[in-house]
Amino acid sequence: MAADYVDKISKGSIPPKITGNYNGDFNEIKNNLNSCIDSLSGLIAEMKQMSDEHNLGEIDKVIPTDKFEGAYRTMARCQRHGGRTYFRQEEGHGLCGRVRQGKLRCSIGEVPGKKAFINETIEQVRSNLKALIADTGTLVEAAASVG
Repeated sequence: MAADYVDKISKGSIPPKITGNYNGDFNEIKNNLNSCIDSLSGLIAEMKQMSDEHNLGEIDKVIPTDKFEGAYRTMARCQRHGGRTYFRQEEGHGLCGRVRQGKLRCSIGEVPGKKAFINETIEQVRSNLKALIADTGTLVEAAASVG
């Protein structure tokens, strides 16, 4: 039974917890397999909940790393920071706030690799806003000289 459970877990299938009564080392194996099942099931559930929340626009949802130990904590931490690394959420929010205040010279820094489209999009928006401001200034000057 233990070999079957280890085989299933190694292939990504999470079996139900073992409920039988065992003695000695067999009980220790049962407890350890159940602990592994709990950790994997918990991590998968947290990842799904985070993904569902992100899909609903709740991008602040992260996996609570303190629920996990060892490699499971590392996996939760990687997922937790995955979203933040992707958009650097705190910097992105700060940038939006500064742009809203009219501060167009601010930046979130370079985002690497295929994520560079974020920088390109922000720079295009910034450029468009600056051009609109310049055009508005030109129109105001022209209207003042006519009037």
